[in-house]
Amino acid sequence: MARRGDGIFSRECFSCGREFEYGRPGKYDGKLVGLYQLWVCSQCYKLNEDGWSTDLETKILAHLAAKGRRAPGVTREGISREERAYERLAHPAL
Repeated sequence: MARRGDGIFSRECFSCGREFEYGRPGKYDGKLVGLYQLWVCSQCYKLNEDGWSTDLETKILAHLAAKGRRAPGVTREGISREERAYERLAHPAL
């Protein structure tokens, strides 16, 4: 994070690597994705609003692993909660 003298901060977008600014009223060209502990520019956030691309998802998982965190919704065994629920419905004896 860099801070300029006029109260504006800048960050590097996790997705595209471009620098964006935020910090004063009306100047928020990106956002913190708290669930993943990363910053993305507004353009990348909008482009991925229906889900992260496969390439970016791989980068996010590596980022989380480096921080010692699991991806949200994934169990210790590496199975998503949705997959686990499906397995229980499809195979009630499990």
